[in-house]
Amino acid sequence: MKHCYLAQLLAIGTNLLLAVPTYAQEGILQKDTTLTGAITFLKLSTNGDSRRAASELGPVLRNLLKLRNQDELRPQNSRKDELGFTHTWHAQFYKGIPVEYGVYVAHSRNGAIESLNGEVVKIGALDAAANLSEKDALAKALATIGAKTYRWQVPADEANLKALKTDPEASYYPVGTLLVSRDEKAAAGARLAYKFAVYAQQPNSATYVYVDAHSGEVFRRLPIAQDSNAPATAATRYSGIQAITTDLVGSNSYRLRETSRGSGAALGSGSTSIETYNGNGNGIYPPASASDITNSTTNWSGDVALDAHWAAEKTYDYYRNTFGRNSFDDAGSTIKIYTHCSSADDASWDPHNMYVALADGTHANPFTALDIVSHEISHAYTQQLINSDTSLPEPYAMNEGLSDIWSSCVEFFAAPNKQTWLSGEDIIKAGSGFTCVRNLANPNTGFDPYFINYGAGYPDAVQGPRFDTRPVGGGFDPHINSTIISHCFYLISVGGNSTNSLGNAYNITGIGIDKAAKILFYTEVMGYITSQAGYSSVRSAMIRSAVELFGTCSSEVAATTNAWSAVGVGAPLHGIISTPNITAIPSSNPGDPTTYDFVAPAYTGTDVAYNWYVNNVFFETITTDNVLRYYFPCRQTKTITCTITSCTGTTSQSNGIAETGGCSRTAALSFAPNPTASELVVQGEDPDTSSDTASAPFEAQLYNGFGQLVTSGHSQRGKVRLNVQNLPNGLYTLRAGTGETSINEHIQISH
Repeated sequence: MKHCYLAQLLAIGTNLLLAVPTYAQEGILQKDTTLTGAITFLKLSTNGDSRRAASELGPVLRNLLKLRNQDELRPQNSRKDELGFTHTWHAQFYKGIPVEYGVYVAHSRNGAIESLNGEVVKIGALDAAANLSEKDALAKALATIGAKTYRWQVPADEANLKALKTDPEASYYPVGTLLVSRDEKAAAGARLAYKFAVYAQQPNSATYVYVDAHSGEVFRRLPIAQDSNAPATAATRYSGIQAITTDLVGSNSYRLRETSRGSGAALGSGSTSIETYNGNGNGIYPPASASDITNSTTNWSGDVALDAHWAAEKTYDYYRNTFGRNSFDDAGSTIKIYTHCSSADDASWDPHNMYVALADGTHANPFTALDIVSHEISHAYTQQLINSDTSLPEPYAMNEGLSDIWSSCVEFFAAPNKQTWLSGEDIIKAGSGFTCVRNLANPNTGFDPYFINYGAGYPDAVQGPRFDTRPVGGGFDPHINSTIISHCFYLISVGGNSTNSLGNAYNITGIGIDKAAKILFYTEVMGYITSQAGYSSVRSAMIRSAVELFGTCSSEVAATTNAWSAVGVGAPLHGIISTPNITAIPSSNPGDPTTYDFVAPAYTGTDVAYNWYVNNVFFETITTDNVLRYYFPCRQTKTITCTITSCTGTTSQSNGIAETGGCSRTAALSFAPNPTASELVVQGEDPDTSSDTASAPFEAQLYNGFGQLVTSGHSQRGKVRLNVQNLPNGLYTLRAGTGETSINEHIQISH
């Protein structure tokens, strides 16, 4: 997108109308969009007239995102961070109906909005009135599941759910949520739909079912449980003797619950914060026969559930001690763990009912290892902070990758002698020939038997040899592409000097796992990653966080930028920049021969700045574009030069280009000086004939780039003197007229 510093005017009769300005004129320093044109990020100017007040957040969002009357972004919650930013989350509504995964976050400081990010779901002409009742929609949803028995039909399951949620009214019976759901195949790009959470007992399943509220079509089914599949071969290795906390419930009777962490509020029992149960082999959905795990002394042994309980404690401690977060929802909610759920090779987090289920494994040993448990619990944190749209491949894969990242951080925190960058290494059976489920340091060597038909190993770069290009619902497995972000995190932390599977070389200096985690968690908790964010958006968000936390040219920004480039997303920071040649492109408007675009070579990256000079005098620095649009005063010759700088400290001086402005002015009025710093004088004198028109009174008005009137005056003795010394630097528009003649000229204010 060209960076533009010119407000163009369209004259219709005697009226002058300001055309839609480019985003730079709107005070937008950076704009990121998707391939379909959806705006995912805006960086805003906080200077002068470009400043947008946080108190006007609603109108600003509506204007910049071009929301229609039927579209609405409603504020949901806000959070203030240690850097002074206030982050405000907004949910999208269409004709009063919530839009799933439509989220926008505003970031303001010192009363000014600095940036916006998220994605508004694009909705065409969609009828917001349902033709189908919730009851009929549920019948269609159940017909697609076709289970023999559902959880709400089993009294023991219903009783267990009521205990799980500490709510006597809780039930598995599906309640439909009417919402607007994105669907590119629909004519409107979205559908009005009922969303149901359907839990079946025979056979076991838990599925989100979407039913079109107009046609009754079931157009989407998604699994509720977010799980990590296990390899077919493993060897259990426990964590040795560890200190844990248990609950004394009677004389010589202890259970795997504890009260020392959090507040036990909301989703738990109200008196404990971590509870570990025996699922007694009754499946991965809240087992009706689940029971407490007890012991007669404080010396516990002989049950792999102890690993799970300790892992849950350490996961809570990591997030609490490192980031100050009180459980996954930051409200002290209980973390519930069910072990011995089945003999399957599985572990899962249920985002609907909020618990972890761990199986004992057949091809693997029990799924109670530290990194497995912390992976699943981290899904809860990600759900609360991001709520990833799992119908899209990139957010779905990153949801799994984030859990691998945080489980590595927890393992480094709780057991630094373990292999931090191997996922699932403790459950690999001897003789398998493999060392882990996934290898964050070298993804190509990871293995999971569920992917054996697709190919062993995981991708190290987007579109690399092992990258899964299948669609969600068409065989796509999020665990495969999860290594894009997790390998990126490894490179940020540890660094590397190698060549990826795409053949691209990289050389990265790591910043350590603690700083890398600080950048990522800040990116998540402050709303820089929203539900539908893909690789490119997350890259931009993490770089932005690194800039805010550590500075633009910091080693942290370099590591983050270069690591994302190494996994095939974005360009690296730049080293030596060759001497650029700039070109001048005259305005295509025949009535405006005095405006030129000066174009320097394009370099992308947060570290690049274009410093422009006019007649060897500094004019402006641009960091988001390689184009300067400059207005030449009538018949004046100027030499334009450019110096490009990067964080490496290298600079290169461009060749200068001299251009002479024409003159589009036809009115018998003149003005000077231009550029000006303090005063602009408009007088009734034809610049060519010097004929005196002072006797004709006239008005002079000066407008900023937004079309706002900033100063004006009425002629006295044939002149108007406009005081501009308090106006910010920039390009303005002068309008003046006598009633018979008029001018419409660009004025450059430069102090």
